[in-house]
Amino acid sequence: MKDLSSCKRVAIMGGTFDPIHHGHLAAAEAVRHRFGIDRVVLMPAGRPPHKDSDAVTQSEDRYLMTALAAAGNPLFDVSRMELDRPGASYTVDTVKEVMAMCQRKAKIYLISGADTVEHIKSWKNPQELLSLCSVAVVSRPGYSFKSLHSNIKHLKDEYGAKIYLIEMPALGISSTEIRDRVLKRLPIKYLVPESVEQYIAKQGLYRINDSILDEAELMVQSSLSEKRWRHTLGVIQESLSLARAYGADQYKAYVAALFHDCSKEMANDDKLKFCAEANIKVDDIMKKQPDLLHSFISAEIARRDYSVKDKEILNAIRYHTTGRKEMTLLDKILLLADCIEPYREDYGHLEEMKAEAYSNLNKAVVICLESKLEYTKKKNKPVHPLSLEAMDGLRGL
Repeated sequence: MKDLSSCKRVAIMGGTFDPIHHGHLAAAEAVRHRFGIDRVVLMPAGRPPHKDSDAVTQSEDRYLMTALAAAGNPLFDVSRMELDRPGASYTVDTVKEVMAMCQRKAKIYLISGADTVEHIKSWKNPQELLSLCSVAVVSRPGYSFKSLHSNIKHLKDEYGAKIYLIEMPALGISSTEIRDRVLKRLPIKYLVPESVEQYIAKQGLYRINDSILDEAELMVQSSLSEKRWRHTLGVIQESLSLARAYGADQYKAYVAALFHDCSKEMANDDKLKFCAEANIKVDDIMKKQPDLLHSFISAEIARRDYSVKDKEILNAIRYHTTGRKEMTLLDKILLLADCIEPYREDYGHLEEMKAEAYSNLNKAVVICLESKLEYTKKKNKPVHPLSLEAMDGLRGL
C-alpha cells in the first residue's frame, strides 16, 4: 500500500472480493467523487468473522484480482493489512491502523453496502468504530429503501453515527452470481475487469477442480456438433442450478450433465455394435428405438474411458432419457435439466416444467415424463416400461 501520510480523506472498502467486480469499483469511485477522497483503499478480507472461511477463495488469489482491478485508477490502492493479520479480522482494528498512517486530523470513510448496514451493530466494538469514521452506504438494486433508512436511523440514534447514503446506477452485479456463472461456463465479460476475467480463467478459479474433467470436456465437445455441445452446456448450467436449489452434490450434477449426451450423435448401427461389445442389454423396444441407447452408452463411456465410478452419477446418465423406478434426486435433476435447459425452445409443456422446476421437483419431472410419453405415442412408437415405472413412482409421491 502506498504512503497515506499526506492524505486528508481516505476511504476504505473492505470485502472478500471473491471476485472483485465492476459494481465494487463503481461504488468506490462514486464515494471518492462525492467526498473528495484522496485515496481509496481496497481491503480484501483475511478471515471474515461473519463468513465460512472454507467457502472463501484463497487470499492470495483475491488479493491479486483486487490489485489487477485497481491498477487502472491511480487513486485506488490495495492493502494486505487484513490478509496478513493473524486470526479473525475486525473492521475497527483496520480503521485504527489506517488512521495511524494518515494525517492527524484525516477523515476516514468506510464504504458499506446497503445490506451490510443492518449488521454493523453486531460487529466488534460498533460504538468505537462509528466514532472513528463516517460510513458511506452505497445502495444496490432491489434493496428495500424503507428497511435501509430504518437501519441508518437506528445507528444514528444509538451510536451518533455519521452515515451518508450514496445512490448508484442499477448495476446489479454480485460476486456470488459471477462465481455461479463461471461454474456454469457462462461468460463474465463486462461484469469484471478484463484483467480479472483473464486471471480467473488462467487460474481455473470457481470451476470444479479436476484435470480429468478438463480433458473430458474437450473430448465431449469434439464428439458433438456445435448445437449438441450448446445443449450440453445448457444442461450443465441447469443441473447445477437445480442441484444448488435442492441441496444435491454439484460435482455429481456437473459430471452427469457433462457426459449425458456424449454418444448422442453416434450412428444407430454403431450404437447397437457398441452395446454388443460392452455387454449392454438391449431389449426389443431399444432395438426399434436405438436413440434410447445413447444414455446407456454415455454412462459406459464415462465409466470406461474417464474412470467415473460413482454409481449415482452413472445411473443418472443411464436413465436420463427414460427415467426409472425409485429415481434418486440426481436422476430427477438430470432428467429435468435435459428438458428445460436454457437453450431449449420447442419442448412439449416446457413452460409448465419451468414453472414447477424450483418449487416442486417431483411434479416437474412428472410433466417432463408425460411430455416424453406424448411425443413417443405421436410417433406411434412403444413407451418403454422404465418410463411408466418412473411415472407411477413419482405420482405416488
